[in-house]
Amino acid sequence: MNKKSWIALMTVGLVLVLAACSAKAPASGALVPTSPGGIPANSGNMPAPSSGVVTYGAPSGVAEVPVASGITVAGEGEVKGLPDIAYINVGVQTARPTAKEAQAETSQLMNAIVAKLKSMGVADKDMQTFGISIYPMMDRPGTVTRYQASNQVRITVQDIAKTGELFDAAIASGANTGGQIQFGFKDDSKMRLDALTAATRSAREKADAIAKGLGVSISGVESATEEFVYAPGLTRDAMPAVASKGMDAAPVMGGELSVTARVRVVFKFQ
Repeated sequence: MNKKSWIALMTVGLVLVLAACSAKAPASGALVPTSPGGIPANSGNMPAPSSGVVTYGAPSGVAEVPVASGITVAGEGEVKGLPDIAYINVGVQTARPTAKEAQAETSQLMNAIVAKLKSMGVADKDMQTFGISIYPMMDRPGTVTRYQASNQVRITVQDIAKTGELFDAAIASGANTGGQIQFGFKDDSKMRLDALTAATRSAREKADAIAKGLGVSISGVESATEEFVYAPGLTRDAMPAVASKGMDAAPVMGGELSVTARVRVVFKFQ
């Protein structure tokens, strides 16, 4: 081998060695493949992860994302008003030796009650039967001595001022069971909304008080949830007030009803 050939061979070898070293060395600032334990993958005798997934170490100094926080309070609101509708539940109950006789007498008395109420201006749509039953009665096991029949009707009173008068008329016509009067609102939708508004104001007042104690200020609302809106009917047992015909009219007063609401609000603060 002559001198020129020897120099050319040495030059090729040096180039190959430099190329191999460049392939192994990572570029400046590049992420180095690491194992889950943070050791460079395939370095020395360290095997690659069995899952085949190569992870990269995250740059140091990256701040964690803060968890959202807030002041959570429940607010309650109440709106009061006078009822403008009433419901009367009355019925007839009889006991006779046969089922046919008991049913016949019960129907006769209920028909008399309905006829009387119609004569006083109660419309058919405002009277609803909600219970009819007949069953045997026994003085001792296995021996039927009589049958008891009952019929219940619910009367809607559109003119609340007539509640006591209609109730008395039903009793005088033969009603002897039930005797419950319930008051309510024909349309409580606006009262429900007003109660919700009052509840949210209550929640804000509570949140402001908490924020003041903590030395922070409310900056916004994270979330708000309606928990419930409740408009109860006021029920009164009126049957004991009138036991038979000839007694004074039962005093019936609607009083005042409340619509209540509750909300849960999460406020932001700073």
